[in-house]
Amino acid sequence: MINHQLIYVFWDEKNQAECFTVVNSSGQELQLSIDDMRGLAEQGTLITLVLPTKSCSIYQIELPKLSAKELPLAIQSVLEDKVIQPFSQLWWCYHKNEKGGYDVFVWDRAWLQQVRDFWAKQGIELTGMTIDWFALHPREILVLNSMGALIRSDETNAYLTMPLFLNWLKDKSFESNHVYYFQDSVDYPGAIKVQETFPVWVWKRFQEIPPFDIDSPIKKFDLAQYVSREQLLDYFPKVAVGTIAFIALVFVGVFFKNTAVYFQNLNQFKAFSKSSASVIQDNLSRYQYQQAQKKQFWSIWIAIQKSYQPRMRIHQIQFDQNIMQMTLEIQSVASLQQFKNQLKRHKMKVTQPQIQSMPNGVRVVLKLQGRA
Repeated sequence: MINHQLIYVFWDEKNQAECFTVVNSSGQELQLSIDDMRGLAEQGTLITLVLPTKSCSIYQIELPKLSAKELPLAIQSVLEDKVIQPFSQLWWCYHKNEKGGYDVFVWDRAWLQQVRDFWAKQGIELTGMTIDWFALHPREILVLNSMGALIRSDETNAYLTMPLFLNWLKDKSFESNHVYYFQDSVDYPGAIKVQETFPVWVWKRFQEIPPFDIDSPIKKFDLAQYVSREQLLDYFPKVAVGTIAFIALVFVGVFFKNTAVYFQNLNQFKAFSKSSASVIQDNLSRYQYQQAQKKQFWSIWIAIQKSYQPRMRIHQIQFDQNIMQMTLEIQSVASLQQFKNQLKRHKMKVTQPQIQSMPNGVRVVLKLQGRA
């Protein structure tokens, strides 16, 4: 008879060669060796690996409604300006949160591959992988022990060491009934003391709401599918018009000054010429800008993507006070007029303060604004 029980195995690198903490389908906490788990897997037991939150970084990203194909590119363009490591060294996946945005989970590629390789070498196929952070409900804190705490709040989602956690807590007004602690944890006045062990508490929460599987084929962005900025530039002439706006966000360096966002020298990249140059200037985060003028910005970008003309080369885009000024080259006056007409059909107010003849077409400055 095949056993289809589901067990949660809590990953601890210190115990790889000895035993692992496991919670079975009855909520019993066990210490099992790798041979024990191999035997359970052979009997048909489903095994989900629970990684510690401290193994990854969590980012919250807000984006407009996008198609399944556009979403990974848009997330990548935002994420690359937030992470420190080269993006090709990372593995990430995303999960839609209760606010309509996206929680993005980022791991060091080599570390996560080592975890996968460990189980593969043992001949054990994992049913899924998740992190213990998913045991928290929105706006909850779990003080793990004297070493640190898990946080799931509107502004912070992470594992914090105790010094960082206590410093973070100073200027917060967290309701005590949303804070949990264990016997060996730092006592928080009025907080709820958890009687179970950490693994059993996590297991109980997972029974209420099954955790997100980071290996879900729809939500992950495997490094085998990673597309560098340089590769994206090569693909630009071939991609569907529907993704142009989001790929454009990957091409450009974004910086913010006086509530303005500038997209400069797009054509210095090899999508438009053989030379390549850096145009990234980081003054403020993209997140700050998105909160300020994101609706108008994205509506204009969408109009541009829908109106894009072949062989149109964008040199500079400047966005301020809900008006986007763009400098571009286009192959003919007729193509320019078609571009402007398309923009107007998409409810854009278009003015043309400047036009100049060029050897291969015309260079023009346009100002775009959404109609009220």
